[in-house]
Amino acid sequence: MIDFADPPLEPAGVWRVVKTRRREVVTLSIGPFIARETIWRHPTTAQRSCSAQLRGLVAPGWTYGYDVVEEVGRRLFVEAQSVRQIIQFLKQSHVLLSPSTVADLGRRFIGKHSAKPVGRTDQGGAQRTCRKCGCSG
Repeated sequence: MIDFADPPLEPAGVWRVVKTRRREVVTLSIGPFIARETIWRHPTTAQRSCSAQLRGLVAPGWTYGYDVVEEVGRRLFVEAQSVRQIIQFLKQSHVLLSPSTVADLGRRFIGKHSAKPVGRTDQGGAQRTCRKCGCSG
């Protein structure tokens, strides 16, 4: 289990723990692991914040990290590899995928490159929020 418990730096002040949650996450760099994430709340602004470090690895609500999505998408669409080849390659990194998961990750790869992901600012500069817990990215 890996803890993602560091409180946010901005805005300054004392952040309070709202809750912790566990997620199964799979990345190429780490492999499969359980992430324990702390959700924080700022008492003055009532702003909620998830772990920026965990959000840098995996999108809220996803199991597979950005690196897995990128690898699957690149192999599917750039290198034109078969699903079977991709499954065999990722198995070497202890990332076990079914054919339907490879297809789903390929769709996420296409979606990621055609729209802004949740948690980033939109063109007007407004901060988007995490749909899972309501925290800001």
